[in-house]
This record gives sequence, structure tokens and C-alpha cells, in this order.
Amino acid sequence: MLDGIPADRYLAMSEQEKRWLENTKKAVHDSDLATQHGTGPDKALEELFKGVDVAKNLRKSMLGAGASKQNQKAQYLEFIQLHFLEGTASNQEVVVERDGKPIVTRGPLFVSLYDRQNNKQVDRSFAQIVYDARCMAVHENENLNAAEEPDYHIQFDWSVGAGSRIEDGTIYFPGMEMWRRLRMLLAKFITGVDSAISIQTSGEFSISCDPPLGGVKPKRRG
Repeated sequence: MLDGIPADRYLAMSEQEKRWLENTKKAVHDSDLATQHGTGPDKALEELFKGVDVAKNLRKSMLGAGASKQNQKAQYLEFIQLHFLEGTASNQEVVVERDGKPIVTRGPLFVSLYDRQNNKQVDRSFAQIVYDARCMAVHENENLNAAEEPDYHIQFDWSVGAGSRIEDGTIYFPGMEMWRRLRMLLAKFITGVDSAISIQTSGEFSISCDPPLGGVKPKRRG
């Protein structure tokens, strides 16, 4: 997901880019705190949704593309796919733009669901499921907890040992599995950026997809 960023670019990050990196770390850190202190799985997941928003801005900026407010959905989908589909030779999801709108081709997870809010059938990849859930959580303050029976085609089952299933056009996705996947995505991105910096300053690096809870720490701001 860091392919294309010149090595010398990491030591020339702007103040805004440094802030984006710290805010991405803060999202993981706050999600970990919510998990550790039992303040609610919905809060833990929402922080990661927001973290992806910030991380995609940083990546685009460092690539020289800028963090444009246009095509935010396409950029969000692309960021998720770059992690989960690295090395995938077949069934790869690809974001393309058609008439100015992001279109995602079939991928490893591609399901047909029923959008009750708009009364229509919708096809969704894993990345699109994440994006739809993010919009509901961030913009509508809806946690999509299956136990609360929200009227939405994506719901998260936080019960122990839950598996994915589709019933009546609604996908029930294991909440902890979604949390784990998004946390791995952001941890890999954060430690990748930090390692690209440290290998040039100290010759050391460490990239991890699964740091311990509380292991990702933002700098304290005065």
C-alpha cells in the first residue's frame, strides 16, 4: 500500500501529513482503549472507520495526488483493497471510475443484499461493505449492532464465535472479525510509514499487522 512513495518523501512530510499520521495512530489507540475498557465494541469499530479516512488522505498526499475532497469513496475503497488484495492474482477487486462514479468489480467477497432504505437490490464487495458501514456509523451515528436489530442491510454480530451469514438480503458480519481486519490494515500502514522513516534515520525498522492492544501510541500534544 506504500508502493509508489519515494523513499526520500518520508523525511519530507509536511506538518499536515505528520498530523494525519498521528491522527491515524490516535484512531487505533482510541479503538484499543474502547476494547480494553469495555466502553463498547461499536465505539472501537467507529474509530477504525475514521482512521481509514485519515490514512487514505496521507497516502494520497504522499503520492503527490493530494487529498482531494472529490472521489472520497473511490479513495476509501482503494485503500482497503490495497491491503487485503496484495498478492491476489485472481478475483481481484479493482476500483474504476465510470461517469465520475467509483465502480468496484467482483472480488473475493461479493454479495447481493437488499437495501431497505432505498428498496433495491445492491451488490457489495468487502470494501463496499466497510464503506457503507462507515457512512452509517460516522454520519448517522448508527452502530449496526445486530443485537439492536437496526433496519439496514449490513449488521455486525458481536456474539462469541459468530460467523458470517446472509438472511433476507442482510449480511451479518462478525463484529470482532471486522475490527481485527481494519486494525490490521491500519497497523500495517502506520508501522510501514514509521519504518520507512526509521530505516533512514537509525537503520532499524519493524512492520507489524498485529501489535498488542495499546501498542500503537500517538505523540502527546501539548
